[in-house]
Amino acid sequence: RALFAERGTLVKLASSSRSAGPAIEITLDETPLIESLWRVSRNFLNISLFIAAVVTCVLWAALWSMVLRPVRRLTSNIIAFGESPQDASRVIAPTGRGNEIGRAEAALALMQRSLAHELAQRKRLAELGMAVTRINHDLRNILSAAQLISDRLATIPDPLAQRLAPRLVATLDRLIAALPDAAVL
Repeated sequence: RALFAERGTLVKLASSSRSAGPAIEITLDETPLIESLWRVSRNFLNISLFIAAVVTCVLWAALWSMVLRPVRRLTSNIIAFGESPQDASRVIAPTGRGNEIGRAEAALALMQRSLAHELAQRKRLAELGMAVTRINHDLRNILSAAQLISDRLATIPDPLAQRLAPRLVATLDRLIAALPDAAVL
């Protein structure tokens, strides 16, 4: 009540005596009390605001270092790994933290390693398939040329060529028949 009183208000303090002695009565100006109350209130408000600002800064720094920075590290690693998943150097190195972010880093590293390994194996298998296809193509070309020569050889009137031509044709036919099985391997 005194904090919001008007300046210049007078306060009357009285003491009633229970004994037969004299009673005391004092009249005071409330203005210095009002000014002191306002000064204490402003100081309390300023100190409270300062403490709130410091606590906010400390909480923000803790949140930044404990949550936001590790999550950004995870996100940037996922993006970098997505750009070149077969590159094993882009696999995240877990920090060893025991909380959820540490477990997420470990799981992500395991997943990235296995994905990079799978992609490397698929690349090797694709290269092997391409090599087998090229060899198959080259063998078919060679066998086609040999079959043409053996067909030509079968029409030559030489008795030795007449005896060797059917065996050569049979051998080439078996080789051609076996060739698709070799391409599957």
